[in-house]
Amino acid sequence: MRFHDLRNCAATIMLAAGIDMKVISATLGHSRHSFTADVYTGVVPEVAHAAAEATIAAIPRATRRA
Repeated sequence: MRFHDLRNCAATIMLAAGIDMKVISATLGHSRHSFTADVYTGVVPEVAHAAAEATIAAIPRATRRA
């Protein structure tokens, strides 16, 4: 197993455990947490799905007229 594989494994486990993306990014030495998010959220689909659900929940709904 290569060192890079160990890094990927560690990042995936931290993401699945719910560790904040900024912490994962700092642990891996990435300069931007957006890069870390782009690389690893596709690896764990349930994390990407949970992030999408949280984003949708944060958007206010328009009031509906009856």
